[in-house]
Amino acid sequence: MDEIVEGLAQVKDNTYFRPVERQAWFSLFARWQQPDDAHLTSETLGKVSYAQLLQQPEVYRGRIITILGKVLREEVEQPAENQLGIDSYHRLWIQPQGGGQWPFVVYCLKLPTDFPRGESPGVPVSVTGFFFKNWSYAYEDGLGLAPVVLASKLDWQKQSALPATSPITRRSWILGITIACVFALFATWQAVRHTRRRPHAAKADTVVKQQLQQLASGENEA
Repeated sequence: MDEIVEGLAQVKDNTYFRPVERQAWFSLFARWQQPDDAHLTSETLGKVSYAQLLQQPEVYRGRIITILGKVLREEVEQPAENQLGIDSYHRLWIQPQGGGQWPFVVYCLKLPTDFPRGESPGVPVSVTGFFFKNWSYAYEDGLGLAPVVLASKLDWQKQSALPATSPITRRSWILGITIACVFALFATWQAVRHTRRRPHAAKADTVVKQQLQQLASGENEA
């Protein structure tokens, strides 16, 4: 523990990663390799915001915190030579929960199975780890500032995929239009047929009445 405290005293905010900070960096990762690392997450100070880490880095440095957000990018990085057997870790750029222009940066030893990789996976996560420093990094528009967290793993719940819907094919679309037209033509034919039958029916009624009248007249003459 004294080694960690001594190393953290060399860490400087608002700068790039400096060689003198490596001792503290790997000392914190060594904590995650200890058998009791599962108990470390229970020591978290709770959810911490981007602004809190930016404004009070000395309060949180080397302490276990929890951050929430959405992963913007995942990439694999190779660390400097070390005695912990760490040959790679994942660097995650995480947009803070609630939005914000600047991200958190998390260095994580392992990811959950089936966790999306690469650019813009866009998945919400919860990360509990050691706050290290506010890192000044270069990007295409200038310099950015990101709180850096060192973690063993992250919490992520895979969302069930929605059932796929079959796209409407051109053939199905044409078939649907054809059936609709057939029904429309049938309905029109029925209406016309019914309309045409009415005059014939009226004419038949007239003929029947005339025949009945003739029969009645013949009986009277008899």
